[in-house]
Amino acid sequence: MDQKDHFIALDGMRGIAAIAVMVFHYMSDFSMLGWSRPDSLATPFKCAPLAVDFFFMLSGFVLSAAYTPGLLRDAKWGGFFRKRLLRLYPMYAIGMAFGMIALILSLHLRPVDAGPVSGWGDVAASLALSLAMVPDYIGHYGLILGSTSLEGAAFPLNPPGWTLFYELIASLMLVALVRKSDRVLVGMVAGSLFVMLAATPFTAIVFHQRGHTFFFSGGARPDLWLGLSRVVTGFVTGVLLWRLRSANKLQFAPFTWRIRPVTAYTMLMASFALPSTLKGAWPLAFLTFVGPVFLVWGANIRFRPGLGRDISAALGWISFPLYCVHYPVGQIAWLICNRLGLSVWIAFASAIVLSLALGAITARFIEEPVRRRLAGRLYHREPAVTVH
Repeated sequence: MDQKDHFIALDGMRGIAAIAVMVFHYMSDFSMLGWSRPDSLATPFKCAPLAVDFFFMLSGFVLSAAYTPGLLRDAKWGGFFRKRLLRLYPMYAIGMAFGMIALILSLHLRPVDAGPVSGWGDVAASLALSLAMVPDYIGHYGLILGSTSLEGAAFPLNPPGWTLFYELIASLMLVALVRKSDRVLVGMVAGSLFVMLAATPFTAIVFHQRGHTFFFSGGARPDLWLGLSRVVTGFVTGVLLWRLRSANKLQFAPFTWRIRPVTAYTMLMASFALPSTLKGAWPLAFLTFVGPVFLVWGANIRFRPGLGRDISAALGWISFPLYCVHYPVGQIAWLICNRLGLSVWIAFASAIVLSLALGAITARFIEEPVRRRLAGRLYHREPAVTVH
């Protein structure tokens, strides 16, 4: 069985994580099921931000598997960085284009009694910075999903773009990590996790509501720096797990448990859907133990040809497009439904359907053809493993 088949379950897990992030954004920003009450104990998907950390773990693991042999032979960052930029940027730009549409609609469809909004100069500047993949520290406005108001963000046109900014940084980091010892990697994970824990009271009280904990941070201008701790913790954990697994050093329970794909996917989604962080205990447990176990389980799952394999591959294929477009598409759906006087549940369902449809359409007919054409000019062949 080749390496790509071997990691199909990880593709499926990536799709589960992308869906969890989408549902989290829609439920929280549409103020559904208790999300309008910060102290509510019954708020589904309270822990879904952990899906972002799981993305970073997946990237570290799969990129290590795909590129470590080549980087050990020739650890030059230029070619590797171009490959990663080619993989990430086209769909990132598509997400920003949807963000521009959503922002324009926000300016035109907002209620007459809404507060002030940004001018066209700010809109143009936000677009330029976003397309350059540069965090916006000038103070332009951005979208608040499910609202007609505008708010500053590190990437104003599509706030989840901060994670892709850090994905590129992580790609460069892998070039430096390939020759580092396992002990150094463990120290990096411990240090970055400590930074997150130490910064929790500061970010929760100063930048966010008191009910928020460290794993919410990273996407806003004031706490973008904290996102670096998240990406180092998750990405280096993934690199370390790949090394340990390759060296057969994970031969102890529960890493060796055999688990069916549907069970793994259900348990992973349930871990994101928890209605409480248990005062931060669950995020800490997920980052240090639960997430790594899911990752190793997924890497160990083998598929036979059939429906399960096809579903997992489809989940992996839609995950990145869905992640890139869901936030602005959700804003568009909310604005239209709000103008038509439709219920928040209709807006919620419409946003999900539109995000899945537009993600698939743009990936199939725009992003993939563009990426193939650019790859044909730059490289003779694509990497063996397609990753997020």
